[in-house]
Amino acid sequence: MIHETVDAILAAEEQVARDIAQATEDAKESVQQAEKEAERIRTEVVARMKVERKKSAEAAMADGEKQYTQILASGKQNAQLLLTATDLGPAVSYIKEKVTAAYVHC
Repeated sequence: MIHETVDAILAAEEQVARDIAQATEDAKESVQQAEKEAERIRTEVVARMKVERKKSAEAAMADGEKQYTQILASGKQNAQLLLTATDLGPAVSYIKEKVTAAYVHC
């Protein structure tokens, strides 16, 4: 009976050793799979971020171009208003007098 008990204990210890070895292998495999999945996710995110960054840059350029066009149009409109509101008569008369005095000898 003692031999049977010892044999049962030895068999249980061997089973525990096999279970530990299997668990260790399973853990290594799980770690490898997790590392592969992490690398796949990282690669996917990098690719997605490149696309998003390009879209953002294009949107910013389009918005900048739109604002530039609006500012330029507003500046041209203000310049035109200034030109139409300014009385050039006195300036033209003054220049005519100076040119006539300098180049026409009467």
